[in-house]
Amino acid sequence: MTTEDKDFDTQYRNAVEAGNNESRALSVHFDRVSKRLQIELQDGVAMMIPVASIQGLEKAKAREIETVELLAQGYALHWPALNVDVTVPGLMAGIFGTKQWMREIASGFLSDAGRKGGSTSTKAKRAAARTNGKLGGRPRKKVIA
Repeated sequence: MTTEDKDFDTQYRNAVEAGNNESRALSVHFDRVSKRLQIELQDGVAMMIPVASIQGLEKAKAREIETVELLAQGYALHWPALNVDVTVPGLMAGIFGTKQWMREIASGFLSDAGRKGGSTSTKAKRAAARTNGKLGGRPRKKVIA
């Protein structure tokens, strides 16, 4: 069993234990135009989630995403062609994948520009690095006791 399977099993058990206090999906539909899942809950609430935000769906084809099924009386969504499962309570809580995947997505969105900027090499940057190297490198942090 993979870590992702264990994460899903844990989320699923938590959702089932919550019982009827948690909203369950009444229906789910993929909107090709907006590329979002439209989920209608049994309590009348509806939500839309971009499929690019959900682990396993970010690169899937529209026809694969449209095959979504409701499981466990609306507690989970399942894509048989993709072997992807997510819980409705997890989606409502903003959990769109494993912790590691969520960190990677967040860091990718937030720091791509910084990463690209840091990898850019210019004459000025090379000269500054050489000068800094001649001075003994980066100054050490001062520890105050």
